[in-house]
Amino acid sequence: MLALAVLFSFNFTEAFSQDNQAAVPKFNSQGEQEDYWVKQLFQKEYKEQKFNSFTGKITTLNNIFIFNNDSLTVYGLPTIKAVFSKGLLYPALIGGNHITDIEEIKFAEESPQKRRFRFLLYKKGMFNPTVCVFELKNTKAKIKTDLEKFIHNATLSFFKEGWIMI
Repeated sequence: MLALAVLFSFNFTEAFSQDNQAAVPKFNSQGEQEDYWVKQLFQKEYKEQKFNSFTGKITTLNNIFIFNNDSLTVYGLPTIKAVFSKGLLYPALIGGNHITDIEEIKFAEESPQKRRFRFLLYKKGMFNPTVCVFELKNTKAKIKTDLEKFIHNATLSFFKEGWIMI
């Protein structure tokens, strides 16, 4: 589970201001708190978007994806790596060069045609990672579509930086 975090987005922090403290539940663990933040992020910040896939040359070397001359190192779910090899997520879009702890966040999903994920993004010059969320959309998907097949026909429909881990 993700470690201790600090909110990063000013729009997102309004849910946690002192005026709204009564509305924020008590948490038994950091994981519960971060799940709550993810739910709040999708409730308050979600708007389906259209992203272009990377159109240049993508080379894969184990966990390293090279997008023309820019590289991205990815550690996480093996089946999710197709997101990078298809060019759905790439360094110029996400603003970082190292991704870890990718996980599907099923509790935040609302439809079999949309799947949501979070990961830690490490940016050059920053010691602490940023928690990012994204959503993939596949209009052909059914309830039982496995992740690998889902990604094959998916597009990126949402990407947002959440908070910086400390």
